[in-house]
Amino acid sequence: MSTSKQSSVPSRENSARPRAVTRLKPERVQDGLAKLPSWRQSRDGKSLVRTFKFADERAPLAFAELVLALAAKGGHQPAVTIQSGTVECKLTTQAAGGITRRDLAMARRISTLG
Repeated sequence: MSTSKQSSVPSRENSARPRAVTRLKPERVQDGLAKLPSWRQSRDGKSLVRTFKFADERAPLAFAELVLALAAKGGHQPAVTIQSGTVECKLTTQAAGGITRRDLAMARRISTLG
């Protein structure tokens, strides 16, 4: 007599499901910003924004490259604008429709660069 057993190992299909990201409540964003000098919330409240200023004309491009390399490692896609000795970094999580913990964490990492 033979009995068949079902495996209790979860299928790859179920384990590969992306985790849901949740937009932070305004008070949580403000708490996070209190620990991030020079970062601010965008006018629409959906992004974190910081402008970095440089005296050296080559520094903005080098800094932007560092930011983008750091973001790529973290699976983030910041908007980076280079203009007249400045680099503006704008962070948001499109899937959540606003600012998430991941955005605050990325802002902390970017702050260590400049």
